[in-house]
Amino acid sequence: MLIIGVAVYFISSSALYNVIEVLVDQRVNSKLHDVDMNIERISHKALVASALVAALPQVRDAYATVAAGDEEGARKQLAAFMKSIKTDVEKVTGIKKFRVHFHLPPAKSFLRIWNGTGGDDLSSFRDTVLRINRDGKPLLGIEIGRGGFVLRGLSPVFDAAGKQVGSVETLMPMAQVVNKSKTREEEEFAVLMHKSQLNVAKRFAKTTPKSIGEFLLTSATKGMPVEDIAPDSLKESMRGDLNFPFDDHHLTYHPIKDFSGKVVGVLVYRVDLNVVSSIRSSLVWKLGGPILLLMLVSMVIYWLVTKRVVGRIKSIADGIGGITGGNLTERLEIPARSDELDDISRGFNAMVDSLADILRGVSLQTDSVSAAVRQLNEVRGVLSEDAGGIRQQARDTMESVKRQSEGISRMESAAQSASSSMQQINEQANALANAMGDVAHEAADVSGNVNTVAAATEQMSANVASVRQNLEQISGSITQVDSAVGSMGQSLSEIDQQTQSAREESRQADELTKSAQNAIKELASATQEIDKVVDDQRHR
Repeated sequence: MLIIGVAVYFISSSALYNVIEVLVDQRVNSKLHDVDMNIERISHKALVASALVAALPQVRDAYATVAAGDEEGARKQLAAFMKSIKTDVEKVTGIKKFRVHFHLPPAKSFLRIWNGTGGDDLSSFRDTVLRINRDGKPLLGIEIGRGGFVLRGLSPVFDAAGKQVGSVETLMPMAQVVNKSKTREEEEFAVLMHKSQLNVAKRFAKTTPKSIGEFLLTSATKGMPVEDIAPDSLKESMRGDLNFPFDDHHLTYHPIKDFSGKVVGVLVYRVDLNVVSSIRSSLVWKLGGPILLLMLVSMVIYWLVTKRVVGRIKSIADGIGGITGGNLTERLEIPARSDELDDISRGFNAMVDSLADILRGVSLQTDSVSAAVRQLNEVRGVLSEDAGGIRQQARDTMESVKRQSEGISRMESAAQSASSSMQQINEQANALANAMGDVAHEAADVSGNVNTVAAATEQMSANVASVRQNLEQISGSITQVDSAVGSMGQSLSEIDQQTQSAREESRQADELTKSAQNAIKELASATQEIDKVVDDQRHR
């Protein structure tokens, strides 16, 4: 709260300083505008005065006398008349020196009413006189004369026929602009002319004015510290306004333009900021006092509120700590008054009651799960034993299949032996066929040779005996083959039955093995789920 108060104070002070700076800038800009408007207003008043003087019959009569050829008489005549006018104007308006200057075309002085002189040529330095007598149009503004800055209002003078016969101007001093613009004690002004204008302001140069760089001080208010005016700033301000804010004052340089818009000098405006600073300090203290009081009140309120709130929050924290330690009998005390913390306390107590009920249910579920785990462990032991028996039966089956494979190998050897015997029988049959051919051949020989029948008969008998012997051998071989084939068929049948039986047992063993593996996987998954539930319950 203290930090916030200090921050608010500094932010407010900074904002106040910024506002005051903006107000000072606006005041300076407004004052410079007033200076320009005062130059225009005073010049316009001079023009009005010149127009009124130009319309006087006595002025027309004087110019008619000049046209008649008596310039000096006309000057004396007009000077006598304007003397009374000058006195009356100065008495009524308070102007110390009411100055009116009459001209003859194209740029000749006719009469200066403040000293009665005239007749001198003005064409070398009075552009306004040349212009008004050439164009016949009124002119107003600043034009530097022999004495320096002068505000002028020029009006043409016409005769009774409406023909321009000359001009008249009313002159106002630049000091009148300064005096008109100075409306506060803290304001000071200074008017400076550039040295390039000394070829015109010759009388002013004789007064030995104060020189500041390339400028000469023509006038200044009494309290203006001219030593604060910087020559470089004067030179630079010929191109536009310059503002220099200081701790205790504000300095502004403003260019002065003549009737044609040419910059011929500089006006320096200085405003003392001590009053503004005192007002600013007063406002800062006035702002800081309430802020300080508000800070103190806020701190007291904050202390009282936090004392109550922090105490309640500490009580709630202690209750939460007790529950964290496993004490579900802890309950928060709820005061008679009702606020947000009381609502939190009620919610906390309801939460503890609900948590106690949940933990009781969890305890019961944990007991049930523990019993289920024990049963699953027993089932897992039984299944493990069954799986061991199945594995042993599978090993026995594989051993039986191995033995049957060895029997099949032996039968293949017997079959090969039988094939060899059949080959021998085939060879003996071929021999028998050859023998039978020989018998037929000999029988044919018998029919052709009766004389050798006996010999042939004996020979045939021998051959028949040989054939009989071969037939007996063949018959024995066939008997052996039949016996071997029958034995082989019986052995193949037994082997086939044993093979089918072995395949069936192997298939059953595989199914039992797969069932056991699935049961073991399900048991392991169920065990993991049970362990996870038990861990969750313990964590809660």
